[in-house]
Amino acid sequence: EMGGTVGKDCCFAGFNVVRKTQFDIIACGNPTVDRTIITSAEKLKSLGLGPGSETAGRDEEFKKTVLATVLSSGKIDAVTPGGSALNTARVAAYRYGIRAAFLGCVGSDADGTFMQEASAKAGVRWLIPQIPREPTGVCAVLVEAESKDRSLITVRGAAGCLCPEQLQVKDVAQAIHSTHIIYA
Repeated sequence: EMGGTVGKDCCFAGFNVVRKTQFDIIACGNPTVDRTIITSAEKLKSLGLGPGSETAGRDEEFKKTVLATVLSSGKIDAVTPGGSALNTARVAAYRYGIRAAFLGCVGSDADGTFMQEASAKAGVRWLIPQIPREPTGVCAVLVEAESKDRSLITVRGAAGCLCPEQLQVKDVAQAIHSTHIIYA
């Protein structure tokens, strides 16, 4: 049924769903802690990267090696929660007051706690417990100082651990089946 609004200028405005739900949106994705580093084109080249490059198709060992090299430099300009689905849920909850939850895995480490606490502060409920056997995923966001182009080095870690059994846990399954929107 059309008619009600959730928030001014909200992309979800104008929709009323008759059924009762715990969440308006559940986002599902690969959460990572984004560590942003301002760098030079020369440094990117020395790492085998260029401005605006992505390492998604590269092998895991290459990504882990480059990530360790970059993070060991000691100069991190910003640390933020990342992953497009998580960020969508955080904006929906914080800016528009939408009841949001997130399906994704983080490690049982300081980064995982950081991700879950940042989500809670924005109003997003995390539906999957921390994964003890894997570290939280990390994305080094290398911003080339002159062009401002971003190069991304992502090691998924625990973000790659979401499995069907986690979605069948009673509370999670009920939330999924009753939500208005699943964003993945």
